[in-house]
Amino acid sequence: MLTRITANAAIPSVPYDREALDGLRRKLEFRAWRRGTSEADLLIGTFADQCLAWFDAEELRQFERLLEEDDPVIDDWITGRQLVAKEHDNRVMNLLRRFHLAISEGSRSRATSRLTLRCSHSPSLDRHGRSPASRSAGSGASLCRPGCQA
Repeated sequence: MLTRITANAAIPSVPYDREALDGLRRKLEFRAWRRGTSEADLLIGTFADQCLAWFDAEELRQFERLLEEDDPVIDDWITGRQLVAKEHDNRVMNLLRRFHLAISEGSRSRATSRLTLRCSHSPSLDRHGRSPASRSAGSGASLCRPGCQA
């Protein structure tokens, strides 16, 4: 098995079998909820809860690499205060930024109780991460694959 060396540790490459991917998902979910600050725990942990089940092997690797970064750095990328580093300018970071936007938009409109946030694998979302169905139904931001019931 190939091993990738990072600043923090050697991370074995992710095999493509279902059992290994499920184990990696559990590990990443645990790490996402134990970031060091409650704000990061809430944002990244909730994102992980709603998206990890739908991530393929490459997206899981991207998320794993993202979790190696410090919370303030990730927060600056998410909020746009800093440009996203080239190695993290990928699908997972784009989803996390859209997820943050949807949460921010929901809290500004005081409709957080109706806001449904899910992982986006659908190309038909607007710039706020909303699907055409959720915009017309007023059910919040749907960030899911088509047909997802998560």
